[in-house]
Amino acid sequence: MLNRYGPCLDTNYVIPLAEDRCRVQYEFYFLENDGVDAEDFVAKSIEQSAVTQGEDIAICESVQRGLKSGGYDRGRYAPLVEMGEYHFHRLLAQQLRDALA
Repeated sequence: MLNRYGPCLDTNYVIPLAEDRCRVQYEFYFLENDGVDAEDFVAKSIEQSAVTQGEDIAICESVQRGLKSGGYDRGRYAPLVEMGEYHFHRLLAQQLRDALA
């Protein structure tokens, strides 16, 4: 995955280890990393990334519990948090349909 936030780009390389486990390797790239202001920005960006990753881990673990429950087959988009993804996939599907027409 690639994530771009202003002058910061980070990559997330997800390595499956088992059906319900993976390892994620992160790399960060910054336009500026010299000087006090840039160093502060880098530190705060990496700190915020750790918060976001912790939230993502909690969500993924919750999904895994649901998948193992036996009452769950497949999911839909979470309407309160995944509308951007839903919109993107609808646009992509329309472009694929148009290309095949």
